[in-house]
Amino acid sequence: MTYSKGVVKTFQIIVIPEMKQLLDRTLYDFLTEKFHTPHNILDEPYDLLNETKKATDDEKKGELFELFIGSVFTRFGFSSRLKDGIRERCSNLTFKRKGGGDVALFCHFPIPTDKQTYHGYAIACEGKATENAIGSKAVGQARNLCKKIQELYPQYFVHTIIMSQSPYGYDSSGREQAPPEVLHLNTKTMLNLLDLQKKRLEKGLLLITPVHVMLLLEELIKNQDFNPKPEKVVEIVEKLLESY
Repeated sequence: MTYSKGVVKTFQIIVIPEMKQLLDRTLYDFLTEKFHTPHNILDEPYDLLNETKKATDDEKKGELFELFIGSVFTRFGFSSRLKDGIRERCSNLTFKRKGGGDVALFCHFPIPTDKQTYHGYAIACEGKATENAIGSKAVGQARNLCKKIQELYPQYFVHTIIMSQSPYGYDSSGREQAPPEVLHLNTKTMLNLLDLQKKRLEKGLLLITPVHVMLLLEELIKNQDFNPKPEKVVEIVEKLLESY
């Protein structure tokens, strides 16, 4: 990714039909087997978010919010990582950083672009349970997680986001440090997308998969829309579902 004179140049992601179909079918199988009705896919994320809001202990609040992030993205076909495993012992990557908030979201599926074919796709997500504006410290933490994921998965295409309950997005320091690639998405945005996923599952339509999330984030980066409105995100995804 290059950033020059306010213009962001990104890779062109190539979505081949087989890639789209396999991810959709795998996700469809998972959602169909795991949940009794399409509406049930909303239960856990909403419960976790409500528990997050009620929690008075900051550490517990952070843990619940990480679980919320993982729960939501699992319903879009990602595998989430919130704790360390045996393989992380020999790397700099950890999901138990002091202060918490580190969530890695993976799609272990080849990603072709006009430059190269990546071995997979990942999102480095810094979770902030706060409802306050997001500052530059969180931006730095998100970039640090991204760097560590890239070290362990050098052939993966990686995006960097911050997720919070904040309706405001970045404060002045966050807006200054976020370019050119660190996006902020709030809980309302993700719940709106999850509701769209539920409706598409009910109708038997093509589901929102990691491909659509990846293309969404690329579109936001291209437009330098670091704190998109929930309605705008849903609009972009709906157009992507029509095209891909």
